[in-house]
Amino acid sequence: MIHSAAQLNLTVSLRNLGEHSNLTNVEFDHPFGMSFRKVTIVKSHRNDPIACDDTVTRGGFAMTNCRISHPIFREKSKVVFILTLDISNTNNWSHSIQVNVTASSKNEDPDTLKNNRATLQIPIIHRVNVLVRRWDSTKIVNISLSSQEMKEAVHRFQVENLSMRPMPVNVTFTTTKQLGHGLLWNVSGVTVEKAPTDRVHCVVLGEVEGRTATKVKGTREGCDTDSRLAMHCLVDQLLYNTPLTFALRGYVILTNISKIKTCRLLTVAKVSFDERRYTQAGGEKDKEGFLASEVTTDVEIIQEVNYVPFITGGAVGGLLLLVLIGVILWKAGFFKRAYKDRIDEDQTAVEADPQCTTPLNCDPGSA
Repeated sequence: MIHSAAQLNLTVSLRNLGEHSNLTNVEFDHPFGMSFRKVTIVKSHRNDPIACDDTVTRGGFAMTNCRISHPIFREKSKVVFILTLDISNTNNWSHSIQVNVTASSKNEDPDTLKNNRATLQIPIIHRVNVLVRRWDSTKIVNISLSSQEMKEAVHRFQVENLSMRPMPVNVTFTTTKQLGHGLLWNVSGVTVEKAPTDRVHCVVLGEVEGRTATKVKGTREGCDTDSRLAMHCLVDQLLYNTPLTFALRGYVILTNISKIKTCRLLTVAKVSFDERRYTQAGGEKDKEGFLASEVTTDVEIIQEVNYVPFITGGAVGGLLLLVLIGVILWKAGFFKRAYKDRIDEDQTAVEADPQCTTPLNCDPGSA
């Protein structure tokens, strides 16, 4: 596995089945980008010393040479050791590397050389750190039943490579399209914002049946029956510390009278790559959290109230109440004038005293 501190450990078992061996060497031919780190003796019958270096190159390979118990590797001796090689993280590795291991000595019979060589084909897997996260998106949309208006909703995701190595990735989007009761989000595709178009290629895979819309509190039955739209984007090279922003745009449309109050649009984004060449850093939970994300938008359907009947009813009711209050006050004599009552009293006094010719100046006490 290739990462910033990658190493390759090769376990070698060497046995001398004949007479004493003079100047015994074990040579490792490996690609450039691999260098000797250390040698560790696992098992040795005679405490045979081992010394290694990688100062020699041969053809298109680098070479690490290990000297085994110089000058004499005794007969019937056996040694098991581990050769540790550092692996460069910046080298342009192919799908696999080949390591050739050859044992030799100055006095070996040429007829016995056939078992002195081994070849290893080792697959290369790069450890990477890719992240997809939700970005600036529409959180809530209000739609009126009476106006039949359209409101735009945008779901955005950002995909970033946090490792040093550029790599190709796939990004798959699955989003709500048709919800129950005539609620439609007419997303036609996915676009990449502020990125070279030759690096990213997106296609619409088509509609798939399923349940992508999720209910929120207060939602009535039927909101979660929908169809989904699947889209796929291939990124040729996701560069280090150069995030890409993907946007799904569409208008939310209410095509008929709906009984539901609130629904939720949901888009799920998942990142994948060639797992034969790359592996995500961290554990399984980290992989799920880093390689998948979702964006939601709450859609609230507003039923506008017609206030004209309420205003008319209030005005008529107020008028009737005013008339009723007036009748009650009139019945109680509230509207009789005090001057009229005084004239009536004076007229009564004149009729009682014939001597009084001027009612207003008449002294009721004169005889």
